[in-house]
Amino acid sequence: MNYEHSIYVRQVGLKTLDFYHGKLDGLNGPKTRAAYAASAKSLRQSTAPTSATPRTFSKSVAPPTPGNRSRVFGPAGVKGGNTPAMAYFKPPYPMQFTWGGAVARIGCHRLIAAPLKAALSDLASFGPAWLRMHGLHLYAGCYNPRKSRGGSGMSDHAYAAAIDLNPAENGNHSLWPGAAKMPAKVVHVFRKHGFQVGFNKGAKRRDMMHVAYVERD
Repeated sequence: MNYEHSIYVRQVGLKTLDFYHGKLDGLNGPKTRAAYAASAKSLRQSTAPTSATPRTFSKSVAPPTPGNRSRVFGPAGVKGGNTPAMAYFKPPYPMQFTWGGAVARIGCHRLIAAPLKAALSDLASFGPAWLRMHGLHLYAGCYNPRKSRGGSGMSDHAYAAAIDLNPAENGNHSLWPGAAKMPAKVVHVFRKHGFQVGFNKGAKRRDMMHVAYVERD
Protein backbone atom coordinates (compact mmCIF):
# COMPACT_ATOMS: atom_id res chain seq x y z
CA MET A 1 0.00 0.00 0.00
CA ASN A 2 1.58 3.26 -1.17
CA TYR A 3 1.22 6.83 0.12
CA GLU A 4 -1.31 8.93 -1.79
CA HIS A 5 -1.60 12.65 -1.16
CA SER A 6 -5.33 12.60 -1.96
CA ILE A 7 -5.80 10.03 0.81
CA TYR A 8 -3.77 12.21 3.19
CA VAL A 9 -6.02 15.21 2.44
CA ARG A 10 -9.08 13.01 2.98
CA GLN A 11 -7.69 11.86 6.33
CA VAL A 12 -7.15 15.49 7.39
CA GLY A 13 -10.78 16.29 6.62
CA LEU A 14 -12.08 13.18 8.36
CA LYS A 15 -9.95 13.90 11.45
CA THR A 16 -11.26 17.48 11.51
CA LEU A 17 -14.81 16.11 11.58
CA ASP A 18 -13.87 13.62 14.33
CA PHE A 19 -14.46 10.53 12.16
CA TYR A 20 -10.84 9.43 11.78
CA HIS A 21 -8.53 8.82 14.74
CA GLY A 22 -5.58 7.12 13.09
CA LYS A 23 -2.27 8.40 11.72
CA LEU A 24 -2.15 10.91 8.87
CA ASP A 25 -0.15 8.51 6.73
CA GLY A 26 -1.81 8.83 3.31
CA LEU A 27 -2.64 5.10 3.26
CA ASN A 28 -6.11 3.87 2.37
CA GLY A 29 -6.25 1.37 5.20
CA PRO A 30 -9.27 -0.09 7.04
CA LYS A 31 -9.49 2.82 9.53
CA THR A 32 -9.52 5.35 6.70
CA ARG A 33 -12.15 3.43 4.74
CA ALA A 34 -14.34 2.98 7.83
CA ALA A 35 -14.07 6.69 8.68
CA TYR A 36 -14.99 7.65 5.13
CA ALA A 37 -18.03 5.36 5.22
CA ALA A 38 -19.12 6.82 8.57
CA SER A 39 -18.77 10.39 7.27
CA ALA A 40 -20.76 9.58 4.13
CA LYS A 41 -23.54 8.05 6.26
CA SER A 42 -23.57 11.11 8.54
CA LEU A 43 -23.70 13.44 5.54
CA ARG A 44 -26.69 11.60 4.06
CA GLN A 45 -28.52 11.76 7.38
CA SER A 46 -27.77 15.44 8.05
CA THR A 47 -28.71 16.65 4.55
CA ALA A 48 -31.82 14.54 4.01
CA PRO A 49 -34.75 16.99 3.64
CA THR A 50 -38.00 16.38 5.50
CA SER A 51 -41.40 18.05 5.35
CA ALA A 52 -40.51 19.86 8.57
CA THR A 53 -37.15 21.17 7.31
CA PRO A 54 -37.16 24.93 6.59
CA ARG A 55 -35.89 25.47 3.06
CA THR A 56 -35.20 29.22 3.09
CA PHE A 57 -34.71 32.07 5.49
CA SER A 58 -35.18 35.61 4.24
CA LYS A 59 -33.18 37.57 6.81
CA SER A 60 -30.27 37.01 9.14
CA VAL A 61 -29.86 37.60 12.85
CA ALA A 62 -26.93 39.14 14.69
CA PRO A 63 -24.24 36.54 15.51
CA PRO A 64 -24.60 35.42 19.13
CA THR A 65 -21.86 35.14 21.73
CA PRO A 66 -20.86 31.56 22.63
CA GLY A 67 -23.02 31.68 25.75
CA ASN A 68 -26.08 32.71 23.73
CA ARG A 69 -25.84 30.17 20.91
CA SER A 70 -28.65 27.99 22.26
CA ARG A 71 -30.88 31.02 22.75
CA VAL A 72 -30.46 31.98 19.09
CA PHE A 73 -29.97 28.65 17.29
CA GLY A 74 -31.82 26.32 19.63
CA PRO A 75 -30.24 23.32 21.36
CA ALA A 76 -27.09 21.78 19.94
CA GLY A 77 -27.56 18.69 17.83
CA VAL A 78 -27.01 15.30 19.40
CA LYS A 79 -25.89 12.11 17.67
CA GLY A 80 -28.97 9.99 17.18
CA GLY A 81 -31.17 12.77 18.57
CA ASN A 82 -32.32 16.27 17.68
CA THR A 83 -30.77 18.20 14.81
CA PRO A 84 -30.72 21.97 14.26
CA ALA A 85 -33.25 23.69 11.99
CA MET A 86 -31.46 23.27 8.68
CA ALA A 87 -31.57 25.04 5.32
CA TYR A 88 -29.79 24.10 2.10
CA PHE A 89 -28.40 25.95 -0.88
CA LYS A 90 -26.21 25.25 -3.89
CA PRO A 91 -22.67 26.62 -3.42
CA PRO A 92 -22.12 29.75 -5.55
CA TYR A 93 -18.88 28.31 -6.92
CA PRO A 94 -17.62 24.73 -7.46
CA MET A 95 -16.61 23.12 -4.17
CA GLN A 96 -15.53 19.63 -3.19
CA PHE A 97 -15.41 17.74 0.08
CA THR A 98 -11.93 17.33 1.50
CA TRP A 99 -12.52 13.59 1.60
CA GLY A 100 -13.62 13.51 -2.06
CA GLY A 101 -16.68 14.27 -4.14
CA ALA A 102 -18.39 17.41 -5.38
CA VAL A 103 -20.51 19.51 -3.02
CA ALA A 104 -24.00 19.62 -4.52
CA ARG A 105 -25.45 21.68 -1.68
CA ILE A 106 -24.42 23.15 1.64
CA GLY A 107 -26.54 22.46 4.70
CA CYS A 108 -26.39 24.88 7.62
CA HIS A 109 -28.62 26.37 10.31
CA ARG A 110 -31.45 28.22 8.61
CA LEU A 111 -30.57 31.43 10.46
CA ILE A 112 -27.15 31.64 8.81
CA ALA A 113 -28.11 30.44 5.34
CA ALA A 114 -28.62 33.96 3.93
CA PRO A 115 -25.36 35.52 5.21
CA LEU A 116 -23.35 32.38 4.40
CA LYS A 117 -24.61 32.24 0.83
CA ALA A 118 -23.95 35.99 0.49
CA ALA A 119 -20.38 35.61 1.77
CA LEU A 120 -19.64 32.68 -0.54
CA SER A 121 -21.17 34.62 -3.45
CA ASP A 122 -18.73 37.44 -2.72
CA LEU A 123 -15.88 34.91 -2.77
CA ALA A 124 -17.10 33.61 -6.13
CA SER A 125 -16.25 37.00 -7.63
CA PHE A 126 -12.54 36.26 -7.06
CA GLY A 127 -12.78 33.56 -9.74
CA PRO A 128 -12.42 29.75 -9.62
CA ALA A 129 -8.68 29.73 -10.36
CA TRP A 130 -7.89 32.06 -7.42
CA LEU A 131 -10.21 30.14 -5.10
CA ARG A 132 -8.58 26.83 -5.99
CA MET A 133 -5.10 28.30 -5.58
CA HIS A 134 -5.98 29.17 -1.97
CA GLY A 135 -7.86 25.94 -1.30
CA LEU A 136 -11.18 27.72 -0.76
CA HIS A 137 -12.98 25.11 -2.84
CA LEU A 138 -12.12 22.48 -0.18
CA TYR A 139 -15.10 22.12 2.13
CA ALA A 140 -14.92 20.04 5.32
CA GLY A 141 -18.56 20.30 6.36
CA CYS A 142 -20.85 22.28 8.62
CA TYR A 143 -23.12 20.26 10.90
CA ASN A 144 -21.40 17.81 13.21
CA PRO A 145 -22.93 17.03 16.63
CA ARG A 146 -19.76 17.00 18.72
CA LYS A 147 -17.93 18.88 21.45
CA SER A 148 -15.23 21.44 20.74
CA ARG A 149 -11.79 19.98 20.14
CA GLY A 150 -9.93 20.03 23.44
CA GLY A 151 -12.93 21.46 25.33
CA SER A 152 -16.00 20.33 27.22
CA GLY A 153 -18.50 22.65 25.53
CA MET A 154 -20.33 21.97 22.29
CA SER A 155 -18.74 22.95 19.02
CA ASP A 156 -20.23 25.63 16.77
CA HIS A 157 -20.67 22.74 14.32
CA ALA A 158 -23.16 21.11 16.70
CA TYR A 159 -25.40 24.13 16.04
CA ALA A 160 -24.72 23.96 12.27
CA ALA A 161 -23.38 27.51 12.68
CA ALA A 162 -19.89 27.09 11.22
CA ILE A 163 -18.13 25.73 8.15
CA ASP A 164 -14.54 24.53 7.69
CA LEU A 165 -12.52 25.48 4.60
CA ASN A 166 -9.15 24.07 3.51
CA PRO A 167 -8.31 22.37 6.85
CA ALA A 168 -4.98 21.00 5.65
CA GLU A 169 -3.51 24.51 5.34
CA ASN A 170 -5.50 26.30 8.05
CA GLY A 171 -5.30 23.79 10.88
CA ASN A 172 -5.89 24.27 14.57
CA HIS A 173 -2.23 24.87 15.42
CA SER A 174 -1.31 26.98 12.37
CA LEU A 175 -1.15 30.65 13.36
CA TRP A 176 -2.39 33.54 11.23
CA PRO A 177 -0.76 35.69 10.06
CA GLY A 178 1.95 33.12 9.61
CA ALA A 179 1.63 29.45 8.70
CA ALA A 180 -2.13 29.45 8.06
CA LYS A 181 -2.98 30.16 4.41
CA MET A 182 -6.35 31.92 4.73
CA PRO A 183 -6.16 35.10 2.60
CA ALA A 184 -6.78 38.37 4.46
CA LYS A 185 -9.38 39.55 1.96
CA VAL A 186 -11.37 36.35 2.52
CA VAL A 187 -11.34 37.03 6.26
CA HIS A 188 -12.63 40.53 5.47
CA VAL A 189 -15.48 39.14 3.36
CA PHE A 190 -16.64 36.75 6.06
CA ARG A 191 -16.41 39.40 8.78
CA LYS A 192 -18.48 41.77 6.64
CA HIS A 193 -21.28 39.19 6.69
CA GLY A 194 -21.07 38.57 10.44
CA PHE A 195 -18.72 35.56 10.55
CA GLN A 196 -15.74 35.12 12.86
CA VAL A 197 -12.74 33.36 11.26
CA GLY A 198 -10.49 31.38 13.56
CA PHE A 199 -9.89 31.98 17.26
CA ASN A 200 -7.84 34.60 19.08
CA LYS A 201 -4.40 33.50 20.26
CA GLY A 202 -2.65 36.54 21.65
CA ALA A 203 -1.60 38.81 18.80
CA LYS A 204 -2.43 36.14 16.22
CA ARG A 205 -5.23 33.73 15.42
CA ARG A 206 -5.47 29.96 15.03
CA ASP A 207 -7.85 27.39 13.51
CA MET A 208 -8.41 29.60 10.48
CA MET A 209 -10.36 26.89 8.70
CA HIS A 210 -13.22 27.57 11.16
CA VAL A 211 -15.73 30.15 9.87
CA ALA A 212 -18.46 30.61 12.47
CA TYR A 213 -21.53 32.83 12.79
CA VAL A 214 -20.57 33.50 16.40
CA GLU A 215 -19.26 36.73 17.96
CA ARG A 216 -16.01 36.06 19.85
CA ASP A 217 -13.98 39.22 19.18
